[in-house]
Amino acid sequence: MDKKISVSNLKDLVIYLRASSTQLREVKITGQSRLQGLRDAQADFKAKGIFTNGKPSIGMLSPLGGSPLTYLYETFSQDGKRAKRLGQFITRESDYTEVASRFNKEKIKLIVPIKDEDLEEFKSAYWPKNEDIRKWGDYDLHNYIKRSFEEFKKTKDYL
Repeated sequence: MDKKISVSNLKDLVIYLRASSTQLREVKITGQSRLQGLRDAQADFKAKGIFTNGKPSIGMLSPLGGSPLTYLYETFSQDGKRAKRLGQFITRESDYTEVASRFNKEKIKLIVPIKDEDLEEFKSAYWPKNEDIRKWGDYDLHNYIKRSFEEFKKTKDYL
């Protein structure tokens, strides 16, 4: 008997299995990231004829080898506009996730002696740019956190 349970939050989930006379052969726990879910939604637009996420190239207007109707549909239809907004949202979410995976509470607390009550303020004040995170190694990120914390301490009463 298969049993599926959907989980809607991102907190840790503990699953207890009762011992019974039935022997379990296999237990599978699968998950899907938020970005993967968004990309799946983006793929649904392809089924509706939106192939360039609402941003077709001008070359599609050419009657020789282009597809003017597809260009117009992707540019001006509601589905095209929704696909474009979803693509922009996915880009922002992807950028945020990339920074958040490296500039997070655990990493900051390992590097500097910050108070828990100041952590969120520090993160929002010194949130690095996505371009910087991409080119920084761990050493660069650690130095950035240390320098930023020294600046942060000047604005706070830190002992």
